Amino acid sequence: MHKLTFKNAGLFLFMLFSAVFLNSCSKDEATVEEGSYKITITATNVTTDDYISFVASGSPVDFQANTPWKVNGAERTGETAVSVTDADLAGGTKTVVIESARPLRMVAIGAQFIPTRQAISISFKVEKNGQTQVEENLQLAPEQSFSRNYSF
Repeated sequence: MHKLTFKNAGLFLFMLFSAVFLNSCSKDEATVEEGSYKITITATNVTTDDYISFVASGSPVDFQANTPWKVNGAERTGETAVSVTDADLAGGTKTVVIESARPLRMVAIGAQFIPTRQAISISFKVEKNGQTQVEENLQLAPEQSFSRNYSF
């Protein structure tokens, strides 16, 4: 059986602190890759009685006070976040396209869908610099729910 001595404990602490110090002094700083984002949401059978919440928020590379978004081609200047609700997707099959109007450092997305009276279909795709990051195709019965948060 090994006996814990002051010398062994000191050596262990020295090695532990050395490892922590050497790892914290890395020259390889993590860089955040900026990107242009495109989010496409398509829904069928949504009514205004359903609970639909899809929110995208972004931080621009130049840290200006706002993030201009384009929703279905129309620029929404001064909005750091854009929201899609049941009112935007109600009636038949509807598609909403959200795009960043300039490169973003990071994006957070929250999606929550709860149909109340009839089954709904919702699909959404998130692309960063043309590469698919998330793709969901959902069939939800009444009172089923879907809730997710994403960050890029």
